[in-house]
Amino acid sequence: MVERKTGDKLGDIRRATIAEVLECGSSAASVIAITKRAGLAVGTVYRYYENKEQLLRAVYLAVKTELHNAMMTAAAEASGSKAKIRSMWFAVLARHKGLI
Repeated sequence: MVERKTGDKLGDIRRATIAEVLECGSSAASVIAITKRAGLAVGTVYRYYENKEQLLRAVYLAVKTELHNAMMTAAAEASGSKAKIRSMWFAVLARHKGLI
């Protein structure tokens, strides 16, 4: 009997995609390699994304949005230009650590 994986499949796919692109580049990254990293069946990825290009675009936009939101939140909590820039920089660094 096959054991079904539960949990955050989209998160697993995203983390695996980021890791694969960091290691191989976006051109060499394959859906098969991404699904192996995520511990999922290939068909699972295709339930959420039509093709590799759509997957890469979705992950890129999600990461870009998260970085933007982290920067804007950090800037809003600081006062003065120097403090805002410093806060934004540290927010990017902290978020970057979470991506790898």
